[in-house]
Amino acid sequence: MVNSTKPGSKYRLRGIKSSQSIAALEEQLRLQDLISDISTIFINLPPAEVDWQIERGLKRIVEFLGIDRSSFGEFSEDKKELHATHSYGVPGIKPFPQVLVADLLPWYAGKLLSGEIVKIEDFSKLPEEAAIDKKYVKNIGAKSNLTIPVSIGGSMICGIAFGVFHTFRSWPDELVEQLKRVAEIFAQAVYRKRAEQKIQTHLTKLNNQFEFEKLVSDLSARFGNILPEKMDCEIVEGLKRVVNFLGTERSTLMQLSKDNKELVATHVYAVEGIKRIERIPLNEFPWATKKILSGETVNFSSVNDLPDEAAIDRETLGKLGLKSNITTPISVGGAVKYVLTAGAAKFERNWPEEIIPRLKVIGEIFVNALVRKENAEALQKNTKQLRSAYAEIERLSEQLKRENSYLQEEIKAGYHFDDVIGKSGGLKYIFYKIKQVASTDTTVLIEGETGSGKELVARALHEFSNRNTHPLIKVDCSSLPASMIESELFGHEKGAFTGANNQRTGRFELADGATIFLDEIGELPLELQTKLLRILQDGEFERLGSSRTIKINVRVIAATNRNLKEEVQNGNFREDLYYRLNVFPLSLPPLRERKEDIPALAESFVQKFNKRMGKNITNIPSKVLKALQKYSWPGNVRELENVIERAVITTEGEALHLLDFQQETQAIKPVSPARESLQERERNYIREVLEETYWRIEGKNGAAVILDLHPDTLRSRMKKLGIRRPTPSN
Repeated sequence: MVNSTKPGSKYRLRGIKSSQSIAALEEQLRLQDLISDISTIFINLPPAEVDWQIERGLKRIVEFLGIDRSSFGEFSEDKKELHATHSYGVPGIKPFPQVLVADLLPWYAGKLLSGEIVKIEDFSKLPEEAAIDKKYVKNIGAKSNLTIPVSIGGSMICGIAFGVFHTFRSWPDELVEQLKRVAEIFAQAVYRKRAEQKIQTHLTKLNNQFEFEKLVSDLSARFGNILPEKMDCEIVEGLKRVVNFLGTERSTLMQLSKDNKELVATHVYAVEGIKRIERIPLNEFPWATKKILSGETVNFSSVNDLPDEAAIDRETLGKLGLKSNITTPISVGGAVKYVLTAGAAKFERNWPEEIIPRLKVIGEIFVNALVRKENAEALQKNTKQLRSAYAEIERLSEQLKRENSYLQEEIKAGYHFDDVIGKSGGLKYIFYKIKQVASTDTTVLIEGETGSGKELVARALHEFSNRNTHPLIKVDCSSLPASMIESELFGHEKGAFTGANNQRTGRFELADGATIFLDEIGELPLELQTKLLRILQDGEFERLGSSRTIKINVRVIAATNRNLKEEVQNGNFREDLYYRLNVFPLSLPPLRERKEDIPALAESFVQKFNKRMGKNITNIPSKVLKALQKYSWPGNVRELENVIERAVITTEGEALHLLDFQQETQAIKPVSPARESLQERERNYIREVLEETYWRIEGKNGAAVILDLHPDTLRSRMKKLGIRRPTPSN
């Protein structure tokens, strides 16, 4: 064994004992000093210096120990490979393999990857199971080796290896421990470097997002009050800023042609040497066109990323020389009219997800500016028309404010989902269906008997919809005279008919962006059903006396107590309109089919009329509830409410009485097995109410109030159903 006190001498420790020379101990102390010096260097070492300091440390150890090579590496995430990231070897010695491959050194790799320190003093003495390893080592000429895996936080992440090619040497435990310290120092430095790099990457990403937000905010403020004549230049300047920020070469704002066959550039910015794209035929991009027109952003970092169904698109992109592109659609009036693109022709470009919504906002800023410019130019063509238009807008605005205020107050009058009272299975199913369809724009047809709560369900649908910031516009098709219903629904122009002294906004136009509730849709005249069908199909109509088509975005909820299928068969209702209305049917159960809800309804009505009349009825006797549940309720919830109101009026004390109701024995007879038709039931119910009011139609206690109908509507129903007041006998 050779011991040296000179730096750089070969260091061969073979298990120093206390009796060995002082020189060997001094050699060991110098190694400790070397490791301490390396450790000191790596304290608070900047990440940029970690790699070259590891290389320097490996060189110092090789020179101190007098060996031939030292390498440091990191394990792959699956711990199946060791990648050599840093290495130093004396001249003539090949570097450590970049990846420790299990099929080259299976025995050696198996031990190392299991976390075991591998000490080899003589490769030729490896066991029989290491035959493949011996063959590989013999080819490269290695004689001895030491490899130490290192764990941080319980996970094996790094390893350090020392190789000898010119002689054999041993690896005492004391030396292994010293060298393990070196590996741990390097591993901690690499771990800190990786962590700081991740933090820096995240900070860079956040900073980019912040800078993009600043760009969006600045563009929004810049285009807020810009003059129309400066609009085009500012849009091109905005496109330039988008190109500079994204690091692309071209950005284009394009408009869909009137025939929907191509995109035409309105504004383009491209760096020098990059060709401007003025027109894009949509038939050359069928895959992308389908997605864009449906409102979906299309982006790709490489044309090779496009799916198989985009073969035509890929071929066209190759001709244009585009490597990466992002195209976001911009809608105007609910339809895609523009696109904003950014593309790279020189190199491929990745598109972070956070860019997509912000790029869309920038496109909307540009398009809104163009729309404002077009409107301003159109208004400036005729000063007289401009003044007239402003006056008309102001008048209509005031009218809409009044109507909107009225409608909002109508909603506040107590129509909430909570008004649909009950916990029966049938009603719970209705609640479930309401929650399913409310948030969509789907047309709903509510079917149910008179008084079953169709309007409350309609209001609940509107309240849970995305249009609930606007009022629910209600039209009772049965209460309007046939001569006025068209004007009421669709509006009329001044002079459209005798007495039309002013222009009138119809209910459909008033409901633009909101929901319209067409109650008793079965009463709508056939000639107007065609107009309603057109609105459902195309969202457009004309006012009475006008040829100008009005486009609207309205959701339709219809209700009926009729069997519309029978009405279609009888020729009273259009079949195509029926199927347009019956997209999502809701059939309300009559009160007789959910009698378990009667106690809760009765309690609610008692509280309502207590408050209105200053009563203090706190008890509904069980015999009263039984009587109420025994009755068939042809008038449904509305009839129950009327009965409770009369009972509250006549009750003295805290317990509810049903004196009049219980005396009418025919009212509490169970439902006859031979069911009467809906028309017969309606006729009998109206006659019953008229007899109670002594055939008084109008007034506070008249039948129209009880039936919740306009007096003229009640008279029309009486005429239709053949109900006549009996002639008094002499």
